[in-house]
Amino acid sequence: MAKEAAATWNGFTLAEKQPYYNEGEVLKEQYGEKLHDYWKTASPKTVRKINAHRKHDGRNKIHRPHQEN
Repeated sequence: MAKEAAATWNGFTLAEKQPYYNEGEVLKEQYGEKLHDYWKTASPKTVRKINAHRKHDGRNKIHRPHQEN
């Protein structure tokens, strides 16, 4: 099935693919906004726990955005 889907997708012109690219960009922006809102409200305990796992995996820490007054 995946091969058939890939063949169909590769057969599309750029104009035919554009609506899917546009939808993907909109969804990506919505996800970014929701993620930003989550990190604003995440408890410090949760952030410490996540960062401990990230440190163990060799990844960078996550920093909470500053709270708006």
